[in-house]
Amino acid sequence: EENVGQYNGLGVSVVREPVHVDGYDYEAFRVISVFKDSPAASGGIKDGDYIYAETFREHKENCRKAGL
Repeated sequence: EENVGQYNGLGVSVVREPVHVDGYDYEAFRVISVFKDSPAASGGIKDGDYIYAETFREHKENCRKAGL
């Protein structure tokens, strides 16, 4: 099946998955597929990549600084 028409956004299909990093559980989005000629494809996003908020890294760094 082929997607036809105009779309807004990154141009990816994703699923929400739990991710465990450094003893903490987070929610992230795993890329299932990247649409051909989409902004995501132009940016180098590939199937299987994870998308998560920048706060994920900030939280990890803050925990490290706090000795957690």
